[in-house]
Amino acid sequence: MTKIGQSIIMLEEHLYRAKKLIIKKDCTLDDLAQAAEILNKCRSLADAKENRIDIWFGKLELKRSKITRDELNKQVSLSNAKNSFLLSLSKTPTPSAFHGLYKVSMAEHDWQGAVTYLEKFESSDRKHRFNYTLVHRILDACMGVENDYPKVVSGYIFSNKANHKHLLNNYRLAEEAFIQGKYNACLKHLLICSKLAMIKSISIDFSSLISSVQYLVDKKNLETIAKIKRQIMETKNSGEKIMLIRKVLSYNATDVDFYFLLMDSYIELGVYSCIPDIIDEMSNLKLSELNQRRVEYYRFLATEQTRFTHNMIYTVKTINAGDEEAQSGEIAKAFNIYTSGLKSSGNSVFLSKIGDLFYQNGYYEKAAEYYLEYLKEGYENKYKVYINLYKTYRRLNQTDKAVSIACEAFLSLFLVAKGYTQETWLLELANSYESELGSQEMEEQQDKKEYVIGSYFPGNS
Repeated sequence: MTKIGQSIIMLEEHLYRAKKLIIKKDCTLDDLAQAAEILNKCRSLADAKENRIDIWFGKLELKRSKITRDELNKQVSLSNAKNSFLLSLSKTPTPSAFHGLYKVSMAEHDWQGAVTYLEKFESSDRKHRFNYTLVHRILDACMGVENDYPKVVSGYIFSNKANHKHLLNNYRLAEEAFIQGKYNACLKHLLICSKLAMIKSISIDFSSLISSVQYLVDKKNLETIAKIKRQIMETKNSGEKIMLIRKVLSYNATDVDFYFLLMDSYIELGVYSCIPDIIDEMSNLKLSELNQRRVEYYRFLATEQTRFTHNMIYTVKTINAGDEEAQSGEIAKAFNIYTSGLKSSGNSVFLSKIGDLFYQNGYYEKAAEYYLEYLKEGYENKYKVYINLYKTYRRLNQTDKAVSIACEAFLSLFLVAKGYTQETWLLELANSYESELGSQEMEEQQDKKEYVIGSYFPGNS
């Protein structure tokens, strides 16, 4: 055998060995390094016009870009792949080189480049009868361009074979989902296509397509998250804020700041029992030293609040027991507990609780102070506090102040939108107050009720 014949055989053997290493399912960086050595040997055996070595070098670098975790190395590999495919084209234009450049462009999110090389590949390829309508749809979506493609599902042209039917069905489902804007569903079916192609040894690579749809999914999620974040900033309702934060975490469960915001929202509502569960959800996250200290603070806060709650249950029971001497001591103890809770958490709920404590035990002037403080700070859930402050002024026989605070509540709570008139609102407050009184007190208060209504609506007196 001539030397030329031996060189050709050795070249084919080396190319075959390199190809096997590159297309291995569990290919490693070591395999690619070995394949690169073999391809370098091929250069000494090949003719100057031989472009297959450049194409396989391009495929090798593409594979390396998928395996490597370092972003800089990934970009270097993609650049090397692009240069190899371009070198191949300079020798002989082939579908494989165009397809390789299309994949590089997809990986670099160069959507216009991907469209250009895909069109060149489609016009030059006569072997792979694959319909790329879905790919064009995806690329146009990535670029924000709208094109009037036929609203029919393409799928494979050659996939009437029995072993291609499941692949065809999933590809069609992927395209249907994409047309409907359901990118997550499209991604799911494309992943199934990729697995089926691997199992059936079908030489179609879905990875570039999958990464592009993943790009669209991430982009759509980011837009949705940004919209929800704006709603969180605008809402003043803690319950609504909690639901919105949970939505954000359903899209991105690694956003540490939103876990802390979630715990703050529960604390605003005075619900500490949820904090340990939220901390458990954060257990798989990588936290900085500062965030770890913040987690320990919230854990401590939840523990202290649980102890505080048990103390308050005991205190309330003692107050309700009827022992006057015990009552005075327990009232002071309850006041201290509430004040401690206010200082440690800054939770506005404690202001209204202290007001309630004084009101229930007949210290109406002190109750009014705390109710007014709560309202002055502009906290949420003012409805109950306004009613309690109205009752407090009635208890103090300060009817003018009771009427004034009732009118302030009418405006502040936008009660017109709830179907109230000022008259019906004042009547509701007066009836609410009377429901607390005994029969004798009700007779004494009847004239005052007429004054409350009549002073504001003279026609009713």
